Order: sequence, then structure tokens, then C-alpha cells
Amino acid sequence: MLKRHLQVVDVTIQKFGSTALAEPRLASHLLESPGFAAPELQRAIAANARSGCLFEITDSSTTLAQMLVKKRRRPFPFWESWVTPLSPSGMLTLSASDASAAVEALLNKLEAPVLLRQIPVEEQTFGLLQYLAGQMTILSQWQRAALKTEGTFETWLKNNFDQKRRKELKRLRARLSEQGALETQTLKDKADLTSFIDDFLRLEASSWKGQKGTALQQDKPMEQALRQGLASLFDTGKLRFWRVMLDGKAIASLFAFVDHGRATLGKIAHDQDFAKYSPGVLIILDATENFFADPDIFFADSNAIPDHPMIDRIWRDRLSVADVFVAPRGVSPFKFRLIVAAEKLRYKLRNRIKTMYYRAKRESAS
Repeated sequence: MLKRHLQVVDVTIQKFGSTALAEPRLASHLLESPGFAAPELQRAIAANARSGCLFEITDSSTTLAQMLVKKRRRPFPFWESWVTPLSPSGMLTLSASDASAAVEALLNKLEAPVLLRQIPVEEQTFGLLQYLAGQMTILSQWQRAALKTEGTFETWLKNNFDQKRRKELKRLRARLSEQGALETQTLKDKADLTSFIDDFLRLEASSWKGQKGTALQQDKPMEQALRQGLASLFDTGKLRFWRVMLDGKAIASLFAFVDHGRATLGKIAHDQDFAKYSPGVLIILDATENFFADPDIFFADSNAIPDHPMIDRIWRDRLSVADVFVAPRGVSPFKFRLIVAAEKLRYKLRNRIKTMYYRAKRESAS
């Protein structure tokens, strides 16, 4: 039920590119960690991207919930959480004070179903949707690598890797240090955030992403959104940033968001010329050590794809996530079943095409 003091709960869809979206309006006290759906990053994306919309649920001047969305029209219309190069998760970000009211408004006022991507199954947002929605279907569910920061980093390292693997990791760092002065830098208060971002963008552009044309430097609106979003997160103390330096030049870079005791890894980039020393693995281990040393962090989400070849072998804990369809009250059960069936078919065909592509790629390489 809506709380009594909420006289008007409004649902609005604002098109991307509006300068009015520059400042986050969502209540600062969130229900849970939103990860890549952090309000600071969402609004930076909405202010710079060329397409998409920002979905908001408001009570008077207070924003109770927000989410990046796009409209899918075929074969049946529905809303879908908008996945961008900066926001792979489609979380509905909720204010802690009126989360139930926001979900009720979502279910009462939209005229089409909503597809929410990568919702953590054990979190409160998923539970609220499951409890309040008349119709909800899980399209796909999987697990991704995560880290529970229990005990010490040294104990975790010993329990996580056998002696041979620990020696190998130590040897990689020693061999890399033979190439020059090696250090890992961590972003500090009042530090030069711009130089950390510049190094990350340079490394990403020099990688396979640059060759494929998917690096953020090749997408100026997304690059600007990254700069604005990370600056806002830095100002609120939610940003963590690392870079591995060799003779004063960055050869690996990684950032993460921290909120509600949870860290969510962002993008990682490294210099391909030093790939044999696994700088990506080394910077993950540096970040992991920082997480264990931070008393305010008890869990870290890799935000990685299922069965990721690198992070899955380092972080052994798992987080269950799902893509879920939720139907507002006005959508008939028959129409909802048709929409779900059509999307499940699309998932199946997409996965089959991916399987065929990777199989052909492996055969051509052999």
C-alpha cells in the first residue's frame, strides 16, 4: 500500500540529452547498493546519451525511484531497462524511505510490462517486486563471481589458491618489477581524478576494444558521461580507483563503486604489451586487498559475465542475478504470457547464435 503522506506519486519518462538531468534528485539514502545503477552515473548518462529515457517515480519534489529505460515495440510493446557501455545492470534504484510506494506506483501506472535486467535475486528490490507484482516471470537466471571479505586478505589468499598458484602470482609481480619501477596507486581524497580517468581511457582505447571501435574514447557522449558520473561519485565518497604504474606510466586501471557495504567492480583496462605479466590479475588482487582492509566493505560484486575466464578463478563466491519481467496491474495475463513467450524465444535464438559464433571462432583458430 502507498504510505498515507504520499498524496501524489507520479511516473515520468524523460528523454535522454536534457541538461536538466545533470543533478541527481534521488533521495541520498537508498534501499540498497545500486551498483552501476548509481543515481550519479544514471543521470550523467541521461544527460549525455543520444537515445533512451530516464524513468522516474516522484512524490512532490522527491524522487523515489529511477531507472534507465528504452521502449521495445516488436512484436509487442514493453519497457526494458536500458543497458549502455556504462550501465550493464538494469537495477530499479529505490529510495529506502518509500521503496514499497515506488514499486506500487510502477505496477499501478505503467501501461506496458517492464523487463528488468541483472537484478540480484537475494536483494530487497527483487523481494519487493516478487511480493507486490501480480505477474512476474524470471526470463533467465545465472551466477557471477563475487567476494565475501571475511577474515584477512592473507588468509583468503592462502585458502583461495594453492601454493603453486600463489608462487606463480608472486613471480608475475616480481618479473614485472624487473621491467622498471613498479607501484600500485590508489585514488585518495583531493587527488587528481582526471589523470586516473585519462589513464583508463587511454589503456582501453589501446586494447581490443579500440580495435573493435567500442572503447569509450570512440563514443564521446559516453566518455563525457563517464567523466561526469565518476566525478559525482568521487565527490560523495563512493568511488574507488586503482592503477598499476611502471616507470611512472599506467599499465593497468580499474575502478569500483562502493555503497551500503558493497563494492561493485567497474571497467578494467591494461596495456597489451605487458599481457604476459597479467597486469589485470595483479590489479584485481590489489583491489581485493583494499576491500579486505576497508571495514565498511563486506561484499564485492564482480559485475562480470557468467563463467568469466579471469575473475571466476580469483573470486570464488557467487551472486545470483536474473532478468525478470514485471507486469503492471492493467496488463492482461494473456497479453503478458505472449510478451514473455516472444522474449524467451528471442533469448533462445540469441544464445544459439552466440554458441555457433564462438564454435566457429574456435574452429578457425585451431
